[in-house]
Amino acid sequence: MTLLKMYAIAAIVLANKMAAISVAQGRARVATGIFVNPEEARTFGAEEAPEEAPMVQRAARAWRNKLENIPIFLIVPWIYVTAGLSTLPCEIYCIVFVLAQIAHTISYLNAVQRVRTIVFTIGALVTLALIIHLVLLVVLAWRRTTAGFGHGVSSSRASETTLKAALSTHRGFAFRILRLAFGRLEEGGN
Repeated sequence: MTLLKMYAIAAIVLANKMAAISVAQGRARVATGIFVNPEEARTFGAEEAPEEAPMVQRAARAWRNKLENIPIFLIVPWIYVTAGLSTLPCEIYCIVFVLAQIAHTISYLNAVQRVRTIVFTIGALVTLALIIHLVLLVVLAWRRTTAGFGHGVSSSRASETTLKAALSTHRGFAFRILRLAFGRLEEGGN
């Protein structure tokens, strides 16, 4: 499977999971017959209340939790995907994160604290691992491109030669970032 397909599947599943939380909120409102908005109470012939029913509040907290985690996760793998890095690590990151998020939502809505904490931690660690993975790729690429400096060749010429060699031998993200950052080297600048 390509990186883009894996990312797309993960994003679609996570978006559907968010939609499922919205459905859970709506169902809880209808089931309890408690609405905070007067127009909804009138429409459904239900009771108007100053605050949501406990299950609606729980679903709202689950929703907010997802808004704290999913966008961050989706940004980081997108960098990985656009860089064209190795497929297997990204697949693992995406699959584990998505499964952890699904399990977290189910355990949150059903008030299963221990499972909720474990799967939240797994999801957070996956995001952290992916961030560290990307940072290491950038740092290693930087070191590789600056390795030729100070060895009897002018600094500009050494950096240009090293950068071009690194870019031609590795198609990874970090090298693409360096090409953008040091594009002036390829144009003959200092």
